Amino acid sequence: MSVTYIGFWKDFKPENWLIHRFFENISTGNKLTVVGPFLTKKDHLYLRLNALFNKKADFFVTGENENVRFDIARCQIGFWKSYSGNQYVLRFPNWMWHIDWEGLDEQPEYLRYGRRLSLDRLLNPIRSTYEDRSKRVKKAVIFTSHLREPRGRLYEIVNNILGCDGFGSVFSNAGMSFEKYNILEGYNYCLCPENSIGDGYITEKIPEAFYAGCIPITWCRPEDLLVDFNENAVVNLYGLDDSAIESVLRRLLNDKEYVEDKLNTPLLKRKPNINDLKEFIEVNK
Repeated sequence: MSVTYIGFWKDFKPENWLIHRFFENISTGNKLTVVGPFLTKKDHLYLRLNALFNKKADFFVTGENENVRFDIARCQIGFWKSYSGNQYVLRFPNWMWHIDWEGLDEQPEYLRYGRRLSLDRLLNPIRSTYEDRSKRVKKAVIFTSHLREPRGRLYEIVNNILGCDGFGSVFSNAGMSFEKYNILEGYNYCLCPENSIGDGYITEKIPEAFYAGCIPITWCRPEDLLVDFNENAVVNLYGLDDSAIESVLRRLLNDKEYVEDKLNTPLLKRKPNINDLKEFIEVNK
């Protein structure tokens, strides 16, 4: 089968590998066009001209906060929750591209993080997998390349209340190489707000923090969080003013029952199935 990929990063990424794995291993003689979110002006022009002649791409695939693109592709794979029941849209958010899926061999390393994410660990509370927390730093950590709103404001408040170490290009350790998991494992909390709000948009940030045994401190719409995750497993600062945020953070320092609830709640509500992705591609190829 011949597959043309348009609008994907040229460098090797785990999500690109998984896209290739599923499309390249479908036993069909069809020629498919798979479109990603990083389209150039030339790509946009090419796809729109094709669409005018009823030659749309076959699949639009994104882990970024992008709208569905029925204008250029027949089928959509992304994070959207409001398209439930639409046979041409599959909800497969960014964090699912980083799972260690059962039955898939030769999965690539998740280099930035240090390992692929185990579903079993995400389906069990932090307390069951990280019982001994005595060696962890009793403050938060953040990984970021910017401190734009709301991230800068949240970082400042969290740093004032809990203390928050930063890693990334906006901090003094810019340019250092490190595996995110190894650093996260040494902290009690991880400040991991989403960059933006979308229809069900959730990235890998919360699962990465939880997997390493950190209580995730996030910023995302509650209704988007609840699609996949248990709200009691995280601290969500979305919609709170500075005073309310400070009150919530002080609960992490002073309210033992509140913290225990976080440590004893699994992140995932249910076990996702990789077969949904396979079947979606098979049916719509």
